[in-house]
Amino acid sequence: SDMANIVKVYEECTKMIVHVRHPYAGKLVYAAFSGSHQDAIRKGLLTLKKENNPQWDVPYLPIDPHDVGREYEEVIRINSQSGKGGTAFVLENDFGFILPKAMHGEFGDIIKEKSDTLGKDLSPDEIFEAFREEYVGRKNPYNLKTYELKSLQNVESEENLVSITANISINGVEKNIEGTGNGPIDAFF
Repeated sequence: SDMANIVKVYEECTKMIVHVRHPYAGKLVYAAFSGSHQDAIRKGLLTLKKENNPQWDVPYLPIDPHDVGREYEEVIRINSQSGKGGTAFVLENDFGFILPKAMHGEFGDIIKEKSDTLGKDLSPDEIFEAFREEYVGRKNPYNLKTYELKSLQNVESEENLVSITANISINGVEKNIEGTGNGPIDAFF
C-alpha cells in the first residue's frame, strides 16, 4: 500500500486535510501516547520478532503499519505522558541500546521532564541526545582523565589479571588510582 501518497493526492485534490486519527490514513493512527500501551506494543513487537511468527499479533495495533505504508518509528510517540516502555523501545529500536529494566523508570522520568519543558513530543534523535547527555557525556561527579591497562598472565596458575593506573577527577579534584582485578572494571573498582 502507498497510503502516504494516497493521502497526499487526496489532500491536494480536495483541499481537505485527513484527520490525524482517521483510520488507516491518519498520521497518529499508529501512535501510542500511554505508557502502558507503549510498553505493550514494544513487548508485542519483540515477541513477534523473537518467535518469527508470520501472524500479526501486537497489542493496540490491529494491523501491521507496514501494510499501509507506515514505519515502526511512527508507532510510539514520546511526550510528557509517555511511560518508561516507550523510551526503552526507541533506544532499542532506533539505536540498538537495550536498557537494563532498572534504568527504564529513571530514564523515562528524564524524558518526561524534557518533554514537559519543551512542550512537545520528542523525536528519537532528541531522546538519544538526552541519553548521551545523562549517561555518556557526564563529567561530574566522576571523570576519567587518563588510564593505562596492563595484562598480567600467570603461566603456572593460568590466572589472567589486569592492572590499571588511572587519573580521575572527583568533583573537580584530581586523584591517581591503581588496582588489579580479573578485568578492567574489576581492577578499576
